Amino acid sequence: MHPKNTPTSFQKTLLIFFVIFLAIILFPSQNTLARFAWNVTANERVVAAVGSYDGALYKSIGDHFISGGAYDRAKALRAYETARALDAELPGVNFQIARIHFLNGFFTQALMEARKEEKIAPNDVRTDYLLGLIYGYRDYAGDLEKAAGYFARFLAANPYEWAGYNDLAWVYLKGKKIETARAAVLTAFDTLPHTRKTNPWLWTTLGIAELNLKEHNKAKEAFENAARIAEEMSPDAFWSAYPGNNPRNAAAAFGQFKSSLYFNLGVAHEGLGEIEKAIDAYSRHIASAPDASPRHTQDVARKIQTLRISTER
Repeated sequence: MHPKNTPTSFQKTLLIFFVIFLAIILFPSQNTLARFAWNVTANERVVAAVGSYDGALYKSIGDHFISGGAYDRAKALRAYETARALDAELPGVNFQIARIHFLNGFFTQALMEARKEEKIAPNDVRTDYLLGLIYGYRDYAGDLEKAAGYFARFLAANPYEWAGYNDLAWVYLKGKKIETARAAVLTAFDTLPHTRKTNPWLWTTLGIAELNLKEHNKAKEAFENAARIAEEMSPDAFWSAYPGNNPRNAAAAFGQFKSSLYFNLGVAHEGLGEIEKAIDAYSRHIASAPDASPRHTQDVARKIQTLRISTER
């Protein structure tokens, strides 16, 4: 049974083919017809049925499936690959293919595709940023230096993009250049003063640097600032900093971010001998990520119990 006045799948199919039939009369050009079909139906199968040799159209279809609301990496990748087959010099296509491979964890493939984009659009700093991420995650010998170089190049062109400073600091942290990492975050705060009140990522990165430097009091302050901002942030606002990722993962990713933040805050409190505050932070750590591995949760629960026992002595 179908609700009254609700079209069935068969009726929808008939409507689509009627639209295509009408468009054939109105738009004799195959490319124009395919674009019209896409604009009306937003159905990639209809475009395939019509046929098109318009690479830009297939790029638009890929964009729709990676950032246009209908998230599907596999469909986006197919559309971008079709776009490239039709127009190998179309700017942005290799970038998006590289981006999808990166999101899927295929860093070597992502690097190869990003290199292709570099040749086509050498001045597109989005590729510099992506290459920084790829090298940072690959983490082979020499990759961290390359990652830092690409982030520095990105920031030279975009000094007001906070994420560039944060990821540059992340790379320095991975390379054990702790003071340099802290300096990158402080430069971000100096360049973008409003981020002191709005950006939990920069405060968290600063706190991690200071925790590594055994400056527990400064680390505690940084993590507390991050937590205060994060608690007033929605999952969607948090996830907006990660374009190209599945929007359905926003709540879980935000929970994991806060969970990690509270764990680090607990470490800072513990380092200062603030046991009750450490227990509270570790408890928030567990509560923020209910899907964490049972073993990790048990380890933290035991830590909390040990700290409680220490306060009773």
